[in-house]
Amino acid sequence: MFKLQDEMTESALGVGIVAAVLWGIGISLYSFYLGPQEISWTVWGARLLGGILACVAVPVVFVRGREWIVGRQQPRA
Repeated sequence: MFKLQDEMTESALGVGIVAAVLWGIGISLYSFYLGPQEISWTVWGARLLGGILACVAVPVVFVRGREWIVGRQQPRA
């Protein structure tokens, strides 16, 4: 699939996956408590997929962005 090169990215991906699972459980439980006429499967699916993508992407982007910023800083002489 793709190769992860450092432990920070692997940890961020792990945190994102756990958050995505919790998001999926939470959005599903919320939908079960709604009445049958109150739920839209399109909206539910969009929230589920959007939340999962955000949960997985945000920690990885945060770690990669931090590494990029630290790498761009020039050492003071």
